[in-house]
Amino acid sequence: MQKFFGIFVDSAKEFKNLKSVIMAALLVALHTVFAMFLSIQVTDSLRISVSFIANVAAGCLFGPVMGFVCGGIGEISTESKKSNR
Repeated sequence: MQKFFGIFVDSAKEFKNLKSVIMAALLVALHTVFAMFLSIQVTDSLRISVSFIANVAAGCLFGPVMGFVCGGIGEISTESKKSNR
């Protein structure tokens, strides 16, 4: 159990590394671009997209905490961009 929580602690420490934060910001931007241009809107509540690839990359590179934060920020930025259209 200690090892499991250690993964999250190590992932949270990635926020102290400037290169990791910059790379995460680029992955958030990539997520937004994928969601805006490489998605199919089936209905008002269903969208098929490949934007999860940026979230998976963030999670694999920096751990679950950074992946979760990048995914959340990416979705918020995508929805705010779509509401401005």
